[in-house]
Formats: sequence, structure tokens, C-alpha cells
Amino acid sequence: MSEVPRPVLGLDLAAVKSGYAVLHAGEILAVGTITAPPAAGEKRTAEDNMHRLDVVTHMVEVLLDRYRPGLAVLEDYAPGAKGSAAHRLAEISGAVRLACRRRAVPLALVGVRQVKQYATGSGTAAKSTMAVALYKRTGLELSEDEVDAWWIAAMGADHLGHPPAVLPAAQRAVLDRITWPETGQGVIL
Repeated sequence: MSEVPRPVLGLDLAAVKSGYAVLHAGEILAVGTITAPPAAGEKRTAEDNMHRLDVVTHMVEVLLDRYRPGLAVLEDYAPGAKGSAAHRLAEISGAVRLACRRRAVPLALVGVRQVKQYATGSGTAAKSTMAVALYKRTGLELSEDEVDAWWIAAMGADHLGHPPAVLPAAQRAVLDRITWPETGQGVIL
């Protein structure tokens, strides 16, 4: 009999709309998006950026407190990202990483290509291809941001021995290339 792990939180952070998914023993506890758009018709200001950072961080803290995940999985920085959007994303990601640390939630970082490889078998798959793969494997129809977050959470759940979808071994092999933190839950094989 295998132990039932605590939930896994998957986060696909972005400068405007971030996706999240909380999976527990293969089931969805929560899935959605966190949005913090700029004021209507205005350019982003420093205050606007701080507001967005506060909104995203607060909502992630709410998810961490409500679901008390045993593992959070976060898409790591995109290697080619440049400009102000990359800076905003780095600020958001840093704040989220700190929120996980302050709550003693182990954090795993996964690359964009790793998520795509796990979901579809191709590290260069389009978001629409990931959505089709999710629908074919689970029957779920989610927004693009939610799809990414679901796959990210699924990677963590699969690592803990509770995959929410059956995937070919070649796709699951990407899990072996990720540095996973100690979760205190043990890896169930």
C-alpha cells in the first residue's frame, strides 16, 4: 500500500497572467489563473509593477496556505528571455520562490522544454499541442496558462509516484533530468 502524498502545486508564472494547478493523488484540487493586468489603457508604471508583484505573490501564498502542498513545481527562467518582461517575470518568480521557502514547501524547478517534452514528447511543442495532449490523456479542457500549470504539477505528482495521466516511458524519462528536492514524502516507485 503506497502512502498518499500531500498535494503538488504547479505554477506557470508570467508577467500578466500566471497559471496554477493543485493536484492530489492524481486528482485536481484547484486550477486557475492569477491576473494582474495594467490599468486600462495605461503603460505599466513602477507602482503598477509592484501591485502586480503583490497580487501574484499574495495569491500564491493563499494557495500555499490553503492546500499545504508537499511540493511546489515552478517553471524555471526561460533561457532566452530578454527585456522588461523578463525582469518582471524574474521579480515575480523570486517572490514566489521566497514564499515557498518561508512556508518550508520544497521547490523543484523545471525547464520550459522539459515541460513540453513531458507533455507531448517534443521539447519544442506549441501550447496548443500541449492542450491537445492534455485533452487526449484526461478529457480536460483548460486555458493555455492552466494547461501549462497542470503539466508542471503533473510532473511533480508523477515524480512522487502518483501520475495523473499515463504517459510513454520516453516522455516520463525527462523526470530523471530534474533536480528534485527532498519532500519528506519519499519517492514511491
